[in-house]
Parts: sequence; C-alpha cells; structure tokens
Amino acid sequence: MSMSLQGALRSKLRGRKLDRWLSYVSKYRIEVNQKEFASVLKLGSVITLYVDGIDIDGISGDFAMKEIRVVGTGYNVDRIVDALVELTPRLITVQLRQGVWFMVTSYTSMFIDTAVKKKLFQFINIRRMVCKKIISKEKTRICYLD
Repeated sequence: MSMSLQGALRSKLRGRKLDRWLSYVSKYRIEVNQKEFASVLKLGSVITLYVDGIDIDGISGDFAMKEIRVVGTGYNVDRIVDALVELTPRLITVQLRQGVWFMVTSYTSMFIDTAVKKKLFQFINIRRMVCKKIISKEKTRICYLD
C-alpha cells in the first residue's frame, strides 16, 4: 500500500486549510519519502512540517522545515540517532533527562527564500544553542543538550 502526503492531507483536511496545504506541498516541494515514512513506523516517531514566513533584520521570506521527533525511555539513544542520521538531516538534537527518558529530534530544511538565506549566511559561526557535545556524522551535526 502506498501513502502519499497529498493523500494524507486530503483525508484529514477540508476546505481552505486543505487548499492552503496542497499549495504549500506543490510550491515548496514538500514530501515524506519512503525512508522517512519507514523510520516513522520503525522508531515510533512523529513528523512535523513547518511552513511559515520569517523576518530577519527586515528581510522577509518563507521557509519550510521538517522535524522528526522520537521520545522514549531506556538507553537505546545511539540506535535512534544512527537511524535518523540515515535520513541525512541537517541537525539532530539529543536530550537525556535524568537517565529515565530521552528526546531525539532531527531537523531538515526543505525550502528557504533566497533573500532570507543570504541574510542567514551573515550569522554563520554564531552559536545560539548550548551543546554539551557536538558530533558530525555524514553531513549531519549531532548536538547533545543538557
């Protein structure tokens, strides 16, 4: 059985909200590929799609981002991180809380307006997230948070 993002939208949304999301999907080429869909089923994760306007120092534009989040208990965090690295996200954050539960989140940028992208390049090497440890694996940065 094949499931497309458009099919999922059509089954859950109606009216103007459906029209708006279908225009986002076509305009920004938003998709959930087979590998991501399989990882959602395998890991028990949740995919969240963000599409919004952004304003940075007077430069306005649109962006679309995909977030895949896994929350669980136990010590299999490394297995979860390795599975998410296979999806080639730009950033993965790992939060461990009192050794009881964890939250692993991967972020993939699907679309950024060119004007906003140019403005963001001015902020390269400025850190806003405080990581205990940063690891690079296959073009993905993994940030271990406190």
